[in-house]
Amino acid sequence: MRLATQQYSNSQKNVKKTYVHLTNYSINKKSEGYVANKNNDKEEKDKQDDMSSKWSFRQLKDEYQKMGINFNDVFKRIKELCIKTLMAVEPEIAYQTSCVMKNAKHKG
Repeated sequence: MRLATQQYSNSQKNVKKTYVHLTNYSINKKSEGYVANKNNDKEEKDKQDDMSSKWSFRQLKDEYQKMGINFNDVFKRIKELCIKTLMAVEPEIAYQTSCVMKNAKHKG
């Protein structure tokens, strides 16, 4: 899991601050606030700063547990959201696929 290197704010004055809105590694590694994750091994992780910019799922799960958040419930809901999103766009995907296939037949 990648984390932004600056705290998020939806304030208009932060709209152009790239590091606030993106968690893209290739962008954030250039930020002054980027903290490399030295080791994903749990024993080693316990010895390092918990606020690295890139976490393993194990680190996220541990942090959720500290916060009293059920990791499995969160990921079940994310999975459900992904499925519903794909169901919502499935007709468009099927239509676009059939258009591509028809064009391929005419060209071939």
